[in-house]
Amino acid sequence: MKSNINPEYLIEVRKIYGTWIRRAREEKGLTQQQLAELIGIGQTTVSKIEEGKWNFGIDTLTIFAEKLDFFLFFVEKDSKDELAAQMRDRWKHSHGEN
Repeated sequence: MKSNINPEYLIEVRKIYGTWIRRAREEKGLTQQQLAELIGIGQTTVSKIEEGKWNFGIDTLTIFAEKLDFFLFFVEKDSKDELAAQMRDRWKHSHGEN
């Protein structure tokens, strides 16, 4: 699938998802290794996902959501959520908007 989305924006989105996953993991008191074992992936992969350096799909995100007890949902662009605001600002920046 060809997309006109700025690749830098896609990287920023991965970083935001990674931040959500890291926060959820830390709230559960889990190490990256413990989460990796729970999910069935390597600790290095968890680290890369949390850093936004791994392009993962909806299946992987769904597994994280199940194991870390969070919902997958779409956030409206005008949401007051802090990370949604960061995503919105990064999108505007990557698309030359102010």
